[in-house]
Amino acid sequence: MKKVRVGIVGSKFAADFHCDSYARNDKVELVAVGAIDNLEAISKKWKIPHTYEDYREMLKRKDIDLVSVCVPNFLHHDVAIAAAKAGKHVLCEKPLSTTVEDAKEVVQACKKAGVKLFYAEDWCFAPALQR
Repeated sequence: MKKVRVGIVGSKFAADFHCDSYARNDKVELVAVGAIDNLEAISKKWKIPHTYEDYREMLKRKDIDLVSVCVPNFLHHDVAIAAAKAGKHVLCEKPLSTTVEDAKEVVQACKKAGVKLFYAEDWCFAPALQR
């Protein structure tokens, strides 16, 4: 099985969690990170070879299969839709969007592009919520 090649959008708290998970999986390769700050720190820590101050430039890479959306909540919609339009599978940190309408647009954009949409919500597995 080939490795899933990942681009991260964002460089702080959530991005660090995603990078940690990807780094522990031998079927994943961290290819690039796009963010407006903290690029040197995150790329050095997780050995990410390519950095972009504009994530849209990163999305042009042909060697990225999946994009982790790890930016502030109000940006999830725009980044997820841009990734889908670029033909990348999308893993979006919670919440998917800040409005139901925007969330529906993200879902539709991924369907239209024929890419998978993964929602990074782990609270649904918390024992209290399962009860």
